[in-house]
Amino acid sequence: DIPYWRRPAATTPTVGWYRKHVSIDPSWITTKRIFIEFEAAFLISQVYVNGTLAGTHQGGYTGFSYDITTLLHAGDNVLAVRVDGTWCDTVAPRSGEHIFIGGIYRDVYLVITDPLHVTWYGTFVSTPQATASSATVKVKTEIKNDGAAAATCKVKSIVTDASGDIVTSFESAAGVSPGALDTFVQTSGAIGGPHLWSPSSPYLYKVYTEVYNGTALVDNFESPLGIRTVRWDKDSGFFLNGGHLWLQGANAHQDHAGWGDAAANSGSFRDVKLIKDCGMNFIRGSHYPHDPAFSGACDTYGICLWSEATFWGLFYDPSGCKSGESGTAHVLNKVTVNNVVS
Repeated sequence: DIPYWRRPAATTPTVGWYRKHVSIDPSWITTKRIFIEFEAAFLISQVYVNGTLAGTHQGGYTGFSYDITTLLHAGDNVLAVRVDGTWCDTVAPRSGEHIFIGGIYRDVYLVITDPLHVTWYGTFVSTPQATASSATVKVKTEIKNDGAAAATCKVKSIVTDASGDIVTSFESAAGVSPGALDTFVQTSGAIGGPHLWSPSSPYLYKVYTEVYNGTALVDNFESPLGIRTVRWDKDSGFFLNGGHLWLQGANAHQDHAGWGDAAANSGSFRDVKLIKDCGMNFIRGSHYPHDPAFSGACDTYGICLWSEATFWGLFYDPSGCKSGESGTAHVLNKVTVNNVVS
């Protein structure tokens, strides 16, 4: 949908269809798993593969992935996506400071993996201990075995510095049954003299995850890593790497003039750099999870990012409206959660 201000009057986005032909190698059907991944589509999407529904996703700001292997055939295939941007009373955001622009507005990927693979966003990397003298890295990795036979799986995590040199590596092995989803939990030994990530020094490492079936390397996955510790204190505020950090920042929406929500990844880096160049060290992502490129820009330039959930706005009379219709709006003055009114 085009940016609303270019129309004679602001109107509610409606339904859009997308179609794309893709050619599938015959060997992929029998030896690989094939996924379609969306970074986001506003608001409710239905993905079809050769006329069969692969899945429905509700919500315009979060990513989703479908395994479409069994819906594909060798040669030409048709991917079709129906995106409904109509206002819906059961899907946030229902109102408020949002730009309601429908359609696919972030990147989409066709991902081909081995049956034994890291799942979609299947790593969680943390630094349970981090000081200027020593740090440890903890990696949780979700491994899925979509093969017909049990696999002897080895997961190897490799940490590299900004120059690409290996800092440390660690591995573990376990059997993964057919159809099973297992989580490998690994912690590194001590890393001496780490570069701690901070707004004044946004040093980034990388974690490469290698998956072996027996001795054969079958999958790899890359994760960003900033070595740091974070602590909130109700009296003293925010602490980064053990030191008090005064957060100064701004709200940031994702839309750009002339682009609407479909801003390029380079636009995310431009926006974050502009905020950093203003002397700020914090961004509140208004009012929804932003593009993964936006998070990457914050990592790169040294910005602390607060990623909001999409619950901000008004509420509507429950007897009022159905999807696509107007209802009775009320300002939400009180919220009761577990008998606590705020």
